[in-house]
This record gives sequence, structure tokens and C-alpha cells, in this order.
Amino acid sequence: MSKRRIIFIALILGVLLLIYGLWMTRAAVARPAIWWLNMFDVRDFPDFHSLINFILNLRVAIPPILATLEVWNYQLNGSTDFVLVYLYRGALIGSYILALRLAYPSILCMLATAVAELVFIYGSVLVHPGNPAIYDACYPFFILLALCFLKQAGQRQADHVSHGWWCVGAGFS
Repeated sequence: MSKRRIIFIALILGVLLLIYGLWMTRAAVARPAIWWLNMFDVRDFPDFHSLINFILNLRVAIPPILATLEVWNYQLNGSTDFVLVYLYRGALIGSYILALRLAYPSILCMLATAVAELVFIYGSVLVHPGNPAIYDACYPFFILLALCFLKQAGQRQADHVSHGWWCVGAGFS
């Protein structure tokens, strides 16, 4: 089968999974990472100095980057919708899209992955309302993103510059 046809099938599967994921997660909302054990609230940090002090003295299992995004989102917009709704849904769906990318270029693997993802997206939507922590969606997304960057870096060995950038991307994700 030609490479163009494989790419076309991968794109169709990706778009269909994206549409299905958006539809399934249309009501999904995360709980803030900063609420871990109901210790803090985004309103506890009214300015940049209080946020920096919180991050520097953080001694509990709150992801500092997600907590910072939540507080900044609240400080800028008066709500945390960007992080708790859109980032959460994007990370949930994005994990499945990245898994499909890891199955490329084998059509059989992509089809099997897509079928399994239909079930897993449905299962995620059923399970996550019990404890919808934002980091539960973001962590697998960034692990899969790093794996995709590493896979891409392994395929680009002839061009040292792009190989280096793919490796840097893997390190940051």
C-alpha cells in the first residue's frame, strides 16, 4: 500500500477519534490540582508574589506547573475554565490521538488502536467523574508526547539539526 494511502487512513482515523472524543468529553470538567486534599484554592494567591512563595515552599504532591497555570488562569480571567475544561479535555483526547500516532505506519496496528481507543475513551468518561484530577489526564498525555518525539527523532537520523530538536522536545514534554 502506498505511503499516501497510509497517511490518508491515519488522518481519517485521527479526525474520527477527535470528533468522537470531543463529543464524549463535552461535559468533562477537571478538579484543580491546587485543591489536592482541599488544602488550597486559587483565590488564596491574589498576586504573583504569593504564587511564587507558594511554589518555592511547596512540600505536598501538587504539580507546580499545573497549579501555576490554574492560578494564572484565575488571575487573568477570574475563572479556571481554560485549564480545567479545555486543557483537561485536550489532554484526555490528545493522549488517544498520540497513541494512534505511535501505531503509525502499520494499518493493522492503527485500526486495532482506534477500536481500542473507542472503548477506552468511553471508559475514561465513565471513570473520571469519580476523581477528575487534571494531572490524571495531563501525565499520560506528556508521556505519550515524549514517546512521539523520541520516535520522530529516531526516524530523522540523517538530519542532525531536526534530530536534536525532536530530542529537545522529548526532554521538555
